[in-house]
Amino acid sequence: MLYYQIRQAFPHSETDPETALKISYDLAMRRTKGRHAFFVVSHADRLHPHCHIYYNSTSLDCTRKFRDFIGSARAVRRLSDRICLKKGLSVITNPKRHSKGKSKNYGE
Repeated sequence: MLYYQIRQAFPHSETDPETALKISYDLAMRRTKGRHAFFVVSHADRLHPHCHIYYNSTSLDCTRKFRDFIGSARAVRRLSDRICLKKGLSVITNPKRHSKGKSKNYGE
């Protein structure tokens, strides 16, 4: 089984894990258009709430595969930004495009 994953994080002062879960559920529904099975998990054990969204590559009726495309990460970011702005949350205004080999691990 092939699945895709999206991670969505929020500043700790803006929302709680329950609200983050609802926002990420909305993102998953819009991303999959309700045609793919998915689940959303919210972490409540960190200062900043964040969610993991996992969705199946095969549609619910088993007739199609999810089609990823070049620039899909940008499309997910735009969709997430629209949802967050609608809820009155902040977004990253000038995201770095590439790490240029200077990526940080999760703890940093």
